[in-house]
Amino acid sequence: MKLDIHLLDPADQARQCEKLLASVVGLAVRDLATPPVKTAGRAEPSKRGHPSEVMRLNGISSHAFSAARFLFAKNGGLDAYMHWLDMNPTAFRKNLLKLLYDDSPGPVSGWEPGQRRAMKVNYLRWMDLQWIEPTEESDDD
Repeated sequence: MKLDIHLLDPADQARQCEKLLASVVGLAVRDLATPPVKTAGRAEPSKRGHPSEVMRLNGISSHAFSAARFLFAKNGGLDAYMHWLDMNPTAFRKNLLKLLYDDSPGPVSGWEPGQRRAMKVNYLRWMDLQWIEPTEESDDD
């Protein structure tokens, strides 16, 4: 049996890589629009202080938290992706924040008011949480 391997030429490879990088950025924006978590207590038994429990208690899902970190943290990853996509990360963030704070009653750039509200809530919650230093619990319990 003959194995036929078709390799893309460099221009095709570059286009495919651009699509992949743009998809990652798009997924992060969609994850930022994840509705805030509304549970006020433990949803399931877990170890005290487990990261997923902490995020649940603080009203942000792990997907939205990771997305906010990727999109807005200094070393979150967006800058590198924007470099490869030949885009300005500062302008991207500025436009994204403008979208988050848009209170229009209808869709804006394809985002419904509820999605934009969720993005804003998640962004603000992430901003609050990034300043919290984790504490170590003693093993004496």
